Amino acid sequence: MLSTELSNDTVTAIQTLISDHGLPERYEISVKNFFAPIASQIQQKRVKSGPIKLGIQGSQGSGKSTAAEFIAALLEIEHGLTVAVCSIDDFYLTRAERQTLAKTVHPLLSTRGVPGTHDTSLIANTFNRFDAGLSFELPVFEKQYDDRAATKDWTVVAQSADVLIFEGWCVGLSSQPQEALITSCNSLEETEDADLVWRNFINHKLTNEYERLFARLDLMVTLQAPSFSCVFEWRRQQEEQLIERNANVDGNTLQTFNTDQLSRFIAHFQRLTEWGLKTMPLKADFTLMLSSDHDITHLDTKPAETP
Repeated sequence: MLSTELSNDTVTAIQTLISDHGLPERYEISVKNFFAPIASQIQQKRVKSGPIKLGIQGSQGSGKSTAAEFIAALLEIEHGLTVAVCSIDDFYLTRAERQTLAKTVHPLLSTRGVPGTHDTSLIANTFNRFDAGLSFELPVFEKQYDDRAATKDWTVVAQSADVLIFEGWCVGLSSQPQEALITSCNSLEETEDADLVWRNFINHKLTNEYERLFARLDLMVTLQAPSFSCVFEWRRQQEEQLIERNANVDGNTLQTFNTDQLSRFIAHFQRLTEWGLKTMPLKADFTLMLSSDHDITHLDTKPAETP
């Protein structure tokens, strides 16, 4: 059972979330031992500093969205805060915009995901409105159709919020040293980016746009996978869940990946995923260590800053 230190309302809400997500009962232990302490420290910082922008980073399939949802529930129910949750994935450029990048910069930019394929000005505007205590709209990206939803379907945050949770696989990442780009990390880079145009573009975007955005985050959580080899299997499981949830949605054909297509898709992210595994535990305020079967095994917390 969950810790008795949590209110009955919180216990009930958390157990409902666990059931709704089809998570194992042992996930209660993760909520008690790992998410609840993070939520408490977020609340403490909010009392001292005002509204908080929380970044959550982890590889594909690591459980970022689930972590965001549980932390949000703890903040709302246990601490009485107003929380908005968004994913960097929802800020992808439209398919047409990415196709333009593919024609003018590099063909690999038609694939969503890497830095340079997000609308960073839209992210900045969202942060600006949150910081100012204003209402804002959060875009919605429909992955099954590989395109941004119409604005009428965006999520409206109609009031000021205490916490904005911003999750994504590359959230918080820094650019790589230039010399690190020279050696290809997989066959995709070796055969389709031999001249380094794609990786240089991504690195430039990280340095000049993304790092400025990530610097505005007040706290960072990273979910640390055991290795990159786990990522494919985790992402494959996500793909199966996507198919199951959206089977025959509106009679449309869903854009999903077979094994070969998924391998190629994951290859786009290998370089920065491995870079994140190396660097994010050194930067994050909270590092959640994961086992290969997704269990959280340990929480490392960066010491609080001296006033």
